[in-house]
Amino acid sequence: MSNTLSQVGVVDAVWSAAHDGRWHTGADLAREVPFRAGEVGVALDFLVRYGFAESRLVGEKRFRMIMGSPSPMEAADILRFLGLPAS
Repeated sequence: MSNTLSQVGVVDAVWSAAHDGRWHTGADLAREVPFRAGEVGVALDFLVRYGFAESRLVGEKRFRMIMGSPSPMEAADILRFLGLPAS
């Protein structure tokens, strides 16, 4: 269970660090959050896969959060409110 909480924590931390709408590298974000680079990479993959972020390859892979979208935690809260499973 603590592993699940840690995964939620890293996703939320990465989203919060990058929600300014600007492009960031994974390395930049890893320096801003208290998680390992590998964990940040997994969080970024999750955020891109589920539409919270987008990525592009220009020299190195860059990410930005989708402006106007809810945070992953807000989305989970909305799903809980509607009675839908979050996963």
